Amino acid sequence: MKLAFCDSNGTLYGYAAGDSTAGGNGKWQWLLARALVRAGWSIVVGVWDYSPEVQSGAKHILQPGQERNLDGVRFVGMQRGNFFLAWTKLLSAERPDWWYWQGAQASWGAMLFIAKTSGVRSIFSTAMDVDLQPRVALVRRRGWWPLYAWGLSAVDRIVVQHQGQLSHVSSNLLPKAVVVPGLVSVPEKIRSRAERGNYVAWVAFLRQTKRPDLLIEMARKSPDVRYVVCGSVTNYLALPGYGERMLAEMQSLPNIEYLGHLDPAQALEVMAAASALICTSDVEGFPNTFLEAWSVGTPVVSLTIDPGNVIRERRLGFVSDTTDRAVSDIRSILSSPDVFETLCSNVRTYVREIHSDAAVARIFNQAILRSM
Repeated sequence: MKLAFCDSNGTLYGYAAGDSTAGGNGKWQWLLARALVRAGWSIVVGVWDYSPEVQSGAKHILQPGQERNLDGVRFVGMQRGNFFLAWTKLLSAERPDWWYWQGAQASWGAMLFIAKTSGVRSIFSTAMDVDLQPRVALVRRRGWWPLYAWGLSAVDRIVVQHQGQLSHVSSNLLPKAVVVPGLVSVPEKIRSRAERGNYVAWVAFLRQTKRPDLLIEMARKSPDVRYVVCGSVTNYLALPGYGERMLAEMQSLPNIEYLGHLDPAQALEVMAAASALICTSDVEGFPNTFLEAWSVGTPVVSLTIDPGNVIRERRLGFVSDTTDRAVSDIRSILSSPDVFETLCSNVRTYVREIHSDAAVARIFNQAILRSM
């Protein structure tokens, strides 16, 4: 079976080619594409040659017609000019059985129409919890929501990230909705509590939805706790100057160590040496950072985000609800080796069972190839 991806903003190819700024969406799709190749799928990714302004700052660009093979995944440069014409020509040339798309984007409905007229079955995958709510899902071109809603009604499969998202799928979409977990590499060896630093990590961009202001509030309430922050200032989905203000406040506190942007390997190393990962976000899907932290045995302390209630049900850390309780939960992990080791064992068992390459590829095959 042949599966196509459309990389319309360069994040999938960028991540695969080593661009550490590509973002979580690109990373998730790259990991899935690579796992499916190992499970026997033929994978092609059409890479859109987007605007010259973006190209000038991009590290990895494919020219039209240029191909590159990375770990068995074929990346093909799409033609310049009209995007929808380029998408039509890619489908005509590659003739995939399925097309996979992740996240809410206004143009997706039009892309789906082209795929259907080309005889290609389609998969829509959520990136955020609100992606199946057409009136609020779109960040840009919100007036296009009727086309987006039509796409959800016409797509062949809908992939959600966890049971919590599935429980909120509308009755008309539920028959074609399936849960496919995110995936992560699981190293054989991890650090014990004695081998770790006496700190907790926060890994995210400095934007409003990630709520760095709550991390700052926690740091002020707990001068005895060391916080290590990985993440750059960004203007994407953030008010001008917001990230700079958050950074200035962090740098004014002696118990926050700000490392700035790190590449994925460096960020994982910070999490692997931490005693816990903190999440202060308001809105998420299933955060990649949760999976990465759990893969290296690091529990999560989350203020509100608990995808499918898995943290509570599998005891993978704490869901604290308030900053005061979060500080208390962090102190319990830092002060008690037994608490840490229990949580560490739980998270490692969980990612092996649910989020390994083989487990996710098996679930994907069962979910996508089943008859409707």
